[in-house]
Amino acid sequence: MKLENKMNETPEKVFFKYAYPCGSDLLQLGLIDQTDFSKLEQYKKSGEIPERDILEKLYVNAFKRIDAVASSIGKSRWDVDSIRRYFLVEHNNIIDREEGLYKDAHHTIKDLCKVRIGIVKKKESRNGTLVYSIDYGEHVEVAVGNDLPNVEIGERISTHWGFVVEKISDEVYEKYGA
Repeated sequence: MKLENKMNETPEKVFFKYAYPCGSDLLQLGLIDQTDFSKLEQYKKSGEIPERDILEKLYVNAFKRIDAVASSIGKSRWDVDSIRRYFLVEHNNIIDREEGLYKDAHHTIKDLCKVRIGIVKKKESRNGTLVYSIDYGEHVEVAVGNDLPNVEIGERISTHWGFVVEKISDEVYEKYGA
């Protein structure tokens, strides 16, 4: 049985939305193989969410870090709060501290890997791809938004690896983003 939060999202879904963009990086680093990467792509294309055991197997390092976050807040690794806190707060701290593989990563990779929250300033289609211009405060960047087509100008969203991940409610922003 899957626990769901009040926005009707399972922990697996929240995790996969944030973690999926890292799949090609894991493949390049040799942390997963082509077969596993292809499975991730199939899940993404079908709109299905992998089971917990698959996610735990493929994203080992993320779950070690989520476990630490979950322990610090007295929750389980499969609690939506633990997962969001990891991606929206701790993930960027790990990059900034250059922990693990981030120690030797190029600054461009570190920058792309960060999860950011910003405000949509522009929405347009470029050759069939939905693109949002997002104001992060210190700069404006574009991100692919095909997975979240109903975001409107002025709404707050999170991004990872140049992809829009989710709308960020005021409640979530106050908890993790401010």
